[in-house]
Amino acid sequence: ILLVKIILQGGPLQRGQIKVTATGSLDANALPQVSRESRERGNLCRQDSVTLSFLAAIHQGNTMEQIIDNLLGDFERGKMSRRQLIQALAVGTFAGAAPPLLSATPALSAEPLKMKAVWVNHYAYRVADYARTRDFYADLLGMQVINDDGKECGLKFGNTVIKARKTPNPDGKPDIGHVAYVIENWDEKAVEAELKRRGLNPRTDTGGATISFHIKDPDGYDVELTSPKGT
Repeated sequence: ILLVKIILQGGPLQRGQIKVTATGSLDANALPQVSRESRERGNLCRQDSVTLSFLAAIHQGNTMEQIIDNLLGDFERGKMSRRQLIQALAVGTFAGAAPPLLSATPALSAEPLKMKAVWVNHYAYRVADYARTRDFYADLLGMQVINDDGKECGLKFGNTVIKARKTPNPDGKPDIGHVAYVIENWDEKAVEAELKRRGLNPRTDTGGATISFHIKDPDGYDVELTSPKGT
């Protein structure tokens, strides 16, 4: 995946201050000349604004079709002159010489991250009466009661915990809110990227010792992925 950065280094805007870097970097000399008017005044004239807006749109992930459609819309509404439109399209022609910079969808990795669940960190039990649940599991199965605050508690056995708390369901029906799995060789950014690559729309959870991610399995169950140091 190519990383594209448009870096404005501050001060009066000059040609050499604009850089577009990627694997196989592009020379700033290839970019359109920023006008003398802008250099002298330290701000952008309309023509230069069009140029940089185009490059910014590329950086933000817009497709070529979206960018050109927006340009034509501005031209038709009188927000842009014919010369400015031609100049902006010329920028697009230049940028089009490097197709990877225009991809709105990140390329899929040839080697997907192979995640491995190694144990269950916790089960989130949502119950009618947490104290009744606590006493049942502690008495029958010898689970260790932890973090009991009078409203909820943990029931620990081995490396796993049952978190018992009152159900939020209006009818008081108990359920399992989610199951949290510990992932071997946890890499927060790599895990998040892989979940997004698979279209699982991960939801970040910052409520524990480390950041974890919630997703839905094919049946709609809430699954949490966490590190060995997680909640």
